[in-house]
Order: sequence, then C-alpha cells, then structure tokens
Amino acid sequence: MKHLNAFQTRLGLAVMGAGVMFASQVGSVAAVVHPSSYVTKTATAIVASAGTGAATATCPSGDVVVTGGAYWHPTTSDASDPTLATSISSSSPQTNLSGWYANGFNQSNQSMKLTVVAQCLPKSALGSYTILKREVVVDPNRPGNADLTCKSGQAVVEGGGVWHKPGKNPKPGLFGFLSTSMPDASTTGWSVAGWSSSASDLDLRVVAVCVPLAIISGGYTGIAVNLAASYGNASERYQACPANKLAVAGGVEWGHGDGTPDTDVRNVIESSSVSADGSEWYAAVRFTDGRVATEFYTVKVYCLSQG
Repeated sequence: MKHLNAFQTRLGLAVMGAGVMFASQVGSVAAVVHPSSYVTKTATAIVASAGTGAATATCPSGDVVVTGGAYWHPTTSDASDPTLATSISSSSPQTNLSGWYANGFNQSNQSMKLTVVAQCLPKSALGSYTILKREVVVDPNRPGNADLTCKSGQAVVEGGGVWHKPGKNPKPGLFGFLSTSMPDASTTGWSVAGWSSSASDLDLRVVAVCVPLAIISGGYTGIAVNLAASYGNASERYQACPANKLAVAGGVEWGHGDGTPDTDVRNVIESSSVSADGSEWYAAVRFTDGRVATEFYTVKVYCLSQG
C-alpha cells in the first residue's frame, strides 16, 4: 500500500432544478504558473466509525489554492487503505480560493482520518484567472450533475463539488456523495456528478477555475486511464506526472468501458487528491451500485512544467 503523503515521508434522470451559474474575473497580472513554488498545506479530521467529518486546508495569506483534494486513511498511518469503507461527500477549492474544503462519511468499523491537501501559489504567480460556479438543485434520492466550461483561450486548473442545503453553507452529514469530479477533455472545463440520499432538496455546487493558456508554462501533459471495477469491491490508482512536471487538474469519474460518463451511478469516490509533493494524483473508489455488475472508472491528471 503506497504512502500518499510522499513529500513528508517521501445522473440520465430529470432531477436537476434550475441551475444558476456565476463567473468572476479576478487578477490582471501577466504571469506564468510555476508549480515548483507550491506551498503544501494539509488539514485533518479524525472521524469515528459511522460518523462524518470535514476539514479545510488553508493557504498562507496572499496565496491562492491551485489544486488539492482529500483522502481517507487509518489513524495509525498516512497510507490510504481503500478496503476500509469511506466516501467523499464534498471536495472543492473554496470559492475565494483561500484553501480546499472537503467532507465525507466513514462507514468502516474503526476511526479514520480525512486529510485535505491544498497546493498554494502566490496570487501574483497565478495571474489572471476566472472562477466559475454553478448551483444545481437535486431532488431527494436522485442523482445530480453539472458541467462548467472555460471560455475560449482558457484552460481549467482545478475544480470540485460540494453539497449544501439551499441557502446554507456546506457541512458534513447531508447524505449526498460525489461519484465524479474531474477535468473535462482538452482541459476545457470541469464535470461533477453525485447522488443525494437526503429526504429533502440539496444543492450541488460546482466550482471551476480557469486561466489563460498563455500563462501556463510548458503547456499541459494530460494522462488518463480507464479501469474496470466489480460490484462490492474497492480500487485505487496512483497516476504519476512525467519527470519535471507537477500535477494541477486531476480527478476521477465513473463511467462505461468506452470512456463515456455515467452520471446517475450510485458508486462512490473514497479518495481523490494530489499528492503532497505534487508529483501524482491518487484516487480510490468503491463500487456500491448493485444495479450493474461491471463498470469502469477513469483517473485523470494534467501536469505542468515546473518552470
């Protein structure tokens, strides 16, 4: 079992209500993203068996988050163990880019840690960027999904999804989970899907951050793998970046053998995060939807030159 914290020790149904999308343009400094200057921040919540928890990894003052994620692991080790049943309910950059927020459920028979990772850069290093946000109302016991697309001449560098009650802030224990949170093809945007088991309406907030292609040093290297999974089992994948490149956008998606997404699936994401040294993306999933016998999940990461 690999140690994730490598730097330190090394939905087809008519379920969506009216969606509201917001875009804000921030920054105007002409710059080039150099991920070699990442500052890594983490935050951890200890969650009892059958409990829920949340944590926020906050960037230093003057910095903004450029990638991040969340992963579960035992309290006695920093190594993730996907055979211990957990799930991610929300995982996203905060809408002011001050850090990364995540919450989730611990369905295992022991206490677990939820660790949230934020990779941060000075705001001036990121330069000009656009924050996209969309709110989708999801009916009880239904799937919900939404896509955000960067405008022409931009590429996505991060994104995510959080569940919350209408008009309220995100919090753990809302009985919604994520099945997909991943950059789209050709870095054009971000897709999120999930399932609400709540007895009342929930909002699924999707966030994406886009930057001009001109500020990306060395361009993107995109790597994706489509893997088979079977009902009742967990699976994990470490997707490494090439030498001298670091991860920016990354994530995981449930879908079909031909790579098309399945937006109404009830499978879960257990973990999805950039590693603490920024060299790879880690994802763990659990096949919990008994309606089908075989399905696939895709792990994707986009990597940037270290400058």
